[in-house]
Amino acid sequence: MGVPGLVYRHQLPLHMTIATADTAAMPQVDWPAYHAHKSVVAVPVFQPKTSDVVLAVWEVISDTIEYSAHEMHLLELAATFMQPYLGQCDRPTQRMGSISQVETPSSMKPRVLRLATPASTVQLTVGLYHGDQLIVPEVSIVSAKGTAVTGSVKEFDFADGISFGCSVQSLPRAVHVVWRVTSVAKPHKALAHAACLLFSFDHYLRTGTLTLRLERKSSELLPVGFEDSVLPSTHHEDNYIVVEFPKYQYPLTYRSYDPVMLSSPWQAPSDSASDLTDVLAAITSDPMRPLTPADKAYLWTSRDALTSTPAALMPFLLSVDWSNRAQVTEAYALLYRWSAPTLPSAQALQLLSRKFPDPFVRAYAVRCLDSLPDYRLRLYLLQLVQALKYEPHHDSALMRFLFVRAVKSPSEVGYALFWLLQAELHLPLLLSTQYLCHCSTYRLELYQSVYVMRLLEAIARQVKLQPSKAASEAMLRDRLANAIVPQWFQLPLHPTVFYTSFVPAQCRVMDSAKKPLFLCLVPMKPQQQLPAPSNSICHNTIFKCGDDLRQDQLTLQLLRVMDDLWKSAGLDLKVSAYACVSTGHNIGFIQVVDQASTLASICWDRHRHRTSRRLRKAAAVKTAMWGKAVLADWLAHKSAGDDATATFVVSCAGYCVATYVLGVGDRHNDNLMLTESGRFLHIDFGHFLGHFKTYCGYKRERAPFVLTPAMVHAMGDRFDTFRAKCVAAFSVLRANASLLITLLQLALSSGIPELTPDTIPWLATSLMLDLTDDQATDKLNALIDVALATVTTRINHATHILAH
Repeated sequence: MGVPGLVYRHQLPLHMTIATADTAAMPQVDWPAYHAHKSVVAVPVFQPKTSDVVLAVWEVISDTIEYSAHEMHLLELAATFMQPYLGQCDRPTQRMGSISQVETPSSMKPRVLRLATPASTVQLTVGLYHGDQLIVPEVSIVSAKGTAVTGSVKEFDFADGISFGCSVQSLPRAVHVVWRVTSVAKPHKALAHAACLLFSFDHYLRTGTLTLRLERKSSELLPVGFEDSVLPSTHHEDNYIVVEFPKYQYPLTYRSYDPVMLSSPWQAPSDSASDLTDVLAAITSDPMRPLTPADKAYLWTSRDALTSTPAALMPFLLSVDWSNRAQVTEAYALLYRWSAPTLPSAQALQLLSRKFPDPFVRAYAVRCLDSLPDYRLRLYLLQLVQALKYEPHHDSALMRFLFVRAVKSPSEVGYALFWLLQAELHLPLLLSTQYLCHCSTYRLELYQSVYVMRLLEAIARQVKLQPSKAASEAMLRDRLANAIVPQWFQLPLHPTVFYTSFVPAQCRVMDSAKKPLFLCLVPMKPQQQLPAPSNSICHNTIFKCGDDLRQDQLTLQLLRVMDDLWKSAGLDLKVSAYACVSTGHNIGFIQVVDQASTLASICWDRHRHRTSRRLRKAAAVKTAMWGKAVLADWLAHKSAGDDATATFVVSCAGYCVATYVLGVGDRHNDNLMLTESGRFLHIDFGHFLGHFKTYCGYKRERAPFVLTPAMVHAMGDRFDTFRAKCVAAFSVLRANASLLITLLQLALSSGIPELTPDTIPWLATSLMLDLTDDQATDKLNALIDVALATVTTRINHATHILAH
């Protein structure tokens, strides 16, 4: 009985403060048992898909505080996560390893494969994978001659089954099977593929007949909730495969921890501590370096000695043979004995990559992330949302963690998480819908933002249909003037700012092929996180419909991460990583940098007294090519004093190092800006990781980064300070190379065209991970000299002005 009994009887949550509880109204409660506590919260856990069968009651008691309504809501959210697991408690099962049949080889039999293809026979290649690692050699079988069904669709039968060289007992928890279909006539040409996990979300091994959708896409990444690829018996798909899995007397369930399977006692290696440190340093010096079999063997035999070294956890887990139950069981036991990570964000993100699919390991990574403050968690949200794609099921430790933190801090985490989920077409709608169901009163603000987004999308499409710029701007202003908007609303750029209306007269259509919209809005209350625009109470933003902003968003996020690393090391390089949010397919917002001008416009403005446009352009081209004092004079005119010069020096250093490391291309003078306070910054990151533009086969950008005589002249006598700041900034990035590389690796699943496994090594090369610190410093100083001496940078700037 007691409080849980009341909750069970009435099927309702109960929240009460002990000091004010009505003891007469609830005589069933054993009040003396609660007299030492301040408050109690209890919520029912219902059977899945019902609301009248209570499986359990979750009770939380506090001795010191009174629970708020918000905390009550969080407990109800946690109770919903428990439904699927408690609902399985009454099924008769046998754990893996407890019956002899699990020692038999793992097998399956493809029954029917239906595919639209001109091939007469197909080859089916099947492999068991743990993450991106093949566990056992692949097995291939050839079909009988296909039978035409309808149109180009053929049905192929297979006479043989498939047996793998591993027992059922040795299957890892996160193992998945991949079927690749190729033509027998052209074995290197992939026709389709299918994939599914061998264990369901409730830890049960698959049995019986399963029908899977065959995908034509080349990617083999399992989506969140791979069950979407499992077809019902009533499906109408043309491309699918029917597979039969073995049946057992009882359902087989995976047991994460099995003391019986622990490895036999072993002797620690005789290597000294210094030898171990040297070997580990060699392994971890280059995050891109794969482990050799010798590395894996050494890490495994040294596992007990390594538990005191946080940085050794990731290479140790890579050394585990996940098809060996004894090693897996011992890895689980060691995991929570390992010393806490010194850099929780970096090491946790590494463990959330595709290399580590095991739910136990991923849950450990999430636990490490729990210590991050909200502002730093938001810094890595983009990668964490991408990491959801590597989770085998919708319900995961990472998903719960993100949802709980989003509900606890809606403005700092929740709003950004919602739009990142909305922008990801690969993530099922279920995730964002589930988040909306649990975000309480914040739901209304999200709905209002979505409404305004849909309104702006419709206006942008109508603007594009207009025959001229005048007609486009007239349409824009008319639609905004007559638009029905909520009394207050937010935009994805700034979740802490609420707006009341647009200012149609100050809105315009920008000069670009995609016709982006320059919008002016009236804030409802003072902006908290961004400096208020001068000379106006309005806030400006750019809405783009038709441009893919994901690469800009990723590059700017990496700049913010670099800025955070620099500031943590005591370096404030005045980085101006403006906000950029992709809210959907080729849709998003870009923050307008206030009181800033491009270097091209500064050259134009220097000759504003000329009445002839042709003469003004010629003078601007000459200034871009040979004008040394143009930036110094502009800064002196806009903001007198040494503060602007000091700001210019450090911001130049930050962006020179950052753009070099990231390999940012297309750096003409309309992509470089300078604020009136002296902040130098880059914009428009359409090319990165070494994708530099060429002209007729010649590299247009030959300098390692943009550094011109005009920029050096504006620094005055502080060029040595610029060099020193560059070296210090570069050293910080080298020390955090693993984090930067991990952020790019986690973003691979976003599908950004210029981000591929082949381009990520650019970062390891630019950070000079093969050099010592002194060698890297010398090389960076040489690159500064090369950049300053590269004439093609100024030629590109002059040519750009001439062409525009």
